[in-house]
Amino acid sequence: PSRRLSRRCRSRAPSHWGKTSSSCCAAWRYPKRLAGKASTRPGTATAQVTDAARLVVFAVRKELSIGDIVRYVERVSEVRKIPLESLEGFQRMMNGLLTKTPEHREAWAARQVYIALGVFLASAAALGVDACPMEGIEPAKFDQILGLNELGYNTVVACPAGYRAHDDKAALHPKVRFKTADVILHLE
Repeated sequence: PSRRLSRRCRSRAPSHWGKTSSSCCAAWRYPKRLAGKASTRPGTATAQVTDAARLVVFAVRKELSIGDIVRYVERVSEVRKIPLESLEGFQRMMNGLLTKTPEHREAWAARQVYIALGVFLASAAALGVDACPMEGIEPAKFDQILGLNELGYNTVVACPAGYRAHDDKAALHPKVRFKTADVILHLE
C-alpha cells in the first residue's frame, strides 16, 4: 500500500498557494523509509519507529531560493501548458515569501508539512492503513540517520503506517475523542 498511498497523497495534497505540492515549493518531501534503519530508536525510543511497516518522515527545505521558485513556475507552465509570461504575477506573489524572516519561512514550511500530514492520514484511513503521527521525536537524529542535512532538509514530524496486528489488544479498545459539540463551534 505504500506506493499507492504515496501517489494518492502527493497528487492531492494542497500547498500554501492552493496548488499541488512539490518538494521545492511546498517544502515537504516523502516518503523516506526509516523502518529497519533506525536501530538507534531516534527520539522517543518507541517500537513504532523501528517496527512499523513504513515510517514516513515529513521534512522541510532548509532554504527556499529564487531558483526553486523559478523552477516551480516553469513546471506549472509546462504541466498546465500555459505561457510562462502569464505566470509573472504568480511568481511575484511567490517571491514575496523570500522577503520574510527565516523564522517566518520556517514556520510557513512547517505548516505546509502539516497540510501534507493531514492528507496523508486521511488517505491512509481511506485505504484501511493505520497511521500515527509522532511529533515528540528528536528531528536532528532523524536528519542524521537519513542524511537529510546533506539534502538540505530538516525533519518536522514522523508517521508510522501499516496494518494493525491481528493480536493487537489495544486495537479492540474504542477510540476516545471529545464530543463533537466540544470541538466544533457553529457560528450563526
